Amino acid sequence: MARGDISSGEKALALATKRAIEAAGGLERGADETSIGRSQLSRCGSVNERDSISIRDAVTIDLLGQRQEGHPFIVRAICRQLGGVFVELPEPQDDAGGMALTVVELAGELGDLSDSVRGALCERGEAGTEISRRENEDIRAEIHRMQETLAAMDRQLLSAIGEN
Repeated sequence: MARGDISSGEKALALATKRAIEAAGGLERGADETSIGRSQLSRCGSVNERDSISIRDAVTIDLLGQRQEGHPFIVRAICRQLGGVFVELPEPQDDAGGMALTVVELAGELGDLSDSVRGALCERGEAGTEISRRENEDIRAEIHRMQETLAAMDRQLLSAIGEN
């Protein structure tokens, strides 16, 4: 790749940055909320420039555009670059049964489980691309923890409709 060329991944990040800046209210607001000037922000959102913003500023800009479809733009693009996806956790509520908190807990457990399975199946796993006995036991233990959380959630739901 020539010095001036940028990869398709970098272009995707630049486009995500541009969309995030637009969702945040434009270059002026982005510059006001970060320590980056308008012209620098503009370059960071250009597919023809190699300029980029710090992670801290990316989060700040993404947070400003929360009500826009596709938010958080930059974080989603970073996740795709790393081979993953962004999954937003539900906001914890002050619900009497703690249902929202249970959903947040399940989301975290699913992320841990997914990471364990992915790690066990990759070439750097204990048994290469096969799952070793220890990895198998660890993954199954995570599944059992999730099943316990799901069973508790099922009991909460049954209780809510008067079926114990």
